[in-house]
Amino acid sequence: MATTEKRKIQVQIDQPVTIKAEKIMQQLGITPSVAVNALYSRIVATGGLPFPLQLTKDEQVAERLHAATERAIAESRIESSSLKTPEEIKSWLEEE
Repeated sequence: MATTEKRKIQVQIDQPVTIKAEKIMQQLGITPSVAVNALYSRIVATGGLPFPLQLTKDEQVAERLHAATERAIAESRIESSSLKTPEEIKSWLEEE
C-alpha cells in the first residue's frame, strides 16, 4: 500500500472557537486533523466550500441591532455610555 505524502498547514483560529470545536470533535471521536482533512476533501469534491458563507439569523439580528445603535449614537439621540449590554440596547430600541 503506497503512503500518501502529507503537507503541513498552519492556521490561526480564535481560542474560544477552538475550545468549543475541539469538545465537539472529541464527542464525535475525531481529531482536528481528521476534521481539516474532511473539510479539504469536501472542497475538492464539491469545487467549493461545503457550506454557505452567510450570517446566521442570530448574527443578522445582532448586526441590525448594532447598526441601529450606531445610527442613534451618531444622531446624538442617546449617550453611548448609557447602553452597555445588548439587552440594554434592545430595551432602549423597543421603547421608541
